[in-house]
Amino acid sequence: MKPKVSVLMPTYNDGKYILQVVNDVLSQEKVDVQLIIINDGSTDDTDKIVKNNLLNDPRIIYIVQENKGQLNALLNGSRYVQGNYVTLIHSDDRLTDSKAFIRNIQILEEKKADGINADLIKIDAKGNQTGHIKTIGAFTEQQSKIAFQKYLVYASNILSDVFFVSKNFFFKNVVNNYIVWNMPYWIVFKQTQVEAGKIYHINEPWYMYRVFEENYIHSDIGKFVAINGTLRTIVQLSRFFKPRIMGYNFERFIYRALSKFKLHYNPFKFSSAKIFPTSSKYKNQIYGYLSKIVKMCKCDSITQEFYESILNFYKIYSNEIINVDKIDNPLFLGKDAKIFYKRLKSNSIPQIYKLLLDSGKKGYFTVATRSHNLKKLKIILKFLAIYPEIIVY
Repeated sequence: MKPKVSVLMPTYNDGKYILQVVNDVLSQEKVDVQLIIINDGSTDDTDKIVKNNLLNDPRIIYIVQENKGQLNALLNGSRYVQGNYVTLIHSDDRLTDSKAFIRNIQILEEKKADGINADLIKIDAKGNQTGHIKTIGAFTEQQSKIAFQKYLVYASNILSDVFFVSKNFFFKNVVNNYIVWNMPYWIVFKQTQVEAGKIYHINEPWYMYRVFEENYIHSDIGKFVAINGTLRTIVQLSRFFKPRIMGYNFERFIYRALSKFKLHYNPFKFSSAKIFPTSSKYKNQIYGYLSKIVKMCKCDSITQEFYESILNFYKIYSNEIINVDKIDNPLFLGKDAKIFYKRLKSNSIPQIYKLLLDSGKKGYFTVATRSHNLKKLKIILKFLAIYPEIIVY
């Protein structure tokens, strides 16, 4: 029996590219393919192209939703996954050849890995190869530590969001960590520790990533979604790692300087017990991380004000206690960053989010609330990437 691969393909206004990559997927040899296309409210001719050209193929499932962002599209599509292996493929990208999937599967099984990664081949709008995007090697225990160090130093993902993983790892980790909370799919957060999934690096690229001016990541909303996930990941990782000697900025400088000479240095020390999030050391550490991210962001005044509220929360001490008696829906998860951005721009975010952000401008605060609000409150705070002390009464 052939192994089965479920392909999740969210699409938004990629009508001029989608047939190319669909043909790449359906041409894969020695595997059964299930292609799940999720149209995220496209306003171009994507819907017409799919319906006119693809729906007679029983291997294809086609879903149309209102525009809620890639992660909501992936969550919607994940309900239909049947394959032994699951991969994300963007509708404007390409595959290198017809044996890409079977090579990935053979190595994944041989190494007993959770997934595989490889360098990406960059292509332009016309499909011409323009270079490579390097990724980190196999995630041995040592490489896992290096991966976390790099994430904290450079404040960016050292793997692309394109995953090829086992079905078990997909539902056990990728769905909650990446799709629901917009954090790297390969990081495994546990109660008292953090690990990297068993992601094995293969030498032969299988994925061609299209880089051009219209890329979603270059838009204001794309940057917000990416930074929102990065802030959350940095805050979560910082509960397990701390700078060794002189604080974040000094350790970051030393790491980057030595890296130019290909000399390895661990700027952060793993803490076997999670760092208490209300401690001054933790808050100073977080501010060091996040300030670098925000400074690199060229964004509008409203978005900048949002980031400054989070920065001030970790930078300034305030003895303010906020009373939260009632929490109304909607609640935003990481997957909803695009929706939140639109409401932020239109000044229509829910009152509880506005209250917390306004208080954050003045500095660190404490929240007092009733026990029945606790679950909702923790979801809100995780989305905003802030962790005040909570008093339950």
